Amino acid sequence: MYLSTGDAQGSYQVLDCIFAFDTCKEGLLRGSAPGKAFEGVKNQLQNKAKQLGADAVINCHFEYHSGLSEGLNPKKIVEVFAYGTAVILGEKK
Repeated sequence: MYLSTGDAQGSYQVLDCIFAFDTCKEGLLRGSAPGKAFEGVKNQLQNKAKQLGADAVINCHFEYHSGLSEGLNPKKIVEVFAYGTAVILGEKK
């Protein structure tokens, strides 16, 4: 299963558009880890695509937002959003 920010080479069958979201908050002994949220979003896209029977997710778009959580002790937070198109590679069956 691969993810691509571009189109797939050759023909493919579109299954569905899929979306994922993940966050990472700053901990007591560590800072926020945007890479962890990014990996979490990629894993979610792959898992959702597998559930649909897809071979790949193409035209993926990733966005992020950073800010502070609410509450008495605000912490840095990173939110990562992603969407793409789940496809089956090859000719339509």
